Amino acid sequence: MKKEKVKLIIIILILVITDQVTKFLISINHENFPITVFQNILKLSYIQNFGIAFGLAKNSRIFFITINFIIIGMILKFLFTQCRNLNSIKKVCLAIIAAGGIGNLVDRVFRGYVVDFIDISAIINYPVFNFADILICMGIICFSIYLIKDIINEKNIKL
Repeated sequence: MKKEKVKLIIIILILVITDQVTKFLISINHENFPITVFQNILKLSYIQNFGIAFGLAKNSRIFFITINFIIIGMILKFLFTQCRNLNSIKKVCLAIIAAGGIGNLVDRVFRGYVVDFIDISAIINYPVFNFADILICMGIICFSIYLIKDIINEKNIKL
């Protein structure tokens, strides 16, 4: 069981480092943005997001830091105390969610804002986001799918 927890910590660290490296590279080159990667599909932009999702509730930094610490702490506590009761996919999903949360938390604590840079607004009216945001969303979606699957299997629901 200890090996499994170490693997999860390594996954979290690799993802947080990847997130921070991408944000660092964007930040040190911010004067060169936006850059079109795929015409009418993807641009790299540089946005300082002082709020939460979609730039909402700006100027609430201490509140967001506190909430982030609490939520990440709850996820990590659940992940490591319930490790035996979770399958590998659920463990990885929770690790991915935690890594995304930690990545954005590091920004809030050390920069005062979150660096966003992935811009798909040419194809869909959607705010600029970052790698950590992708981790959080994909982790939640995957974890939710497996929870629903477990409920369906437990209740013997036929689809």
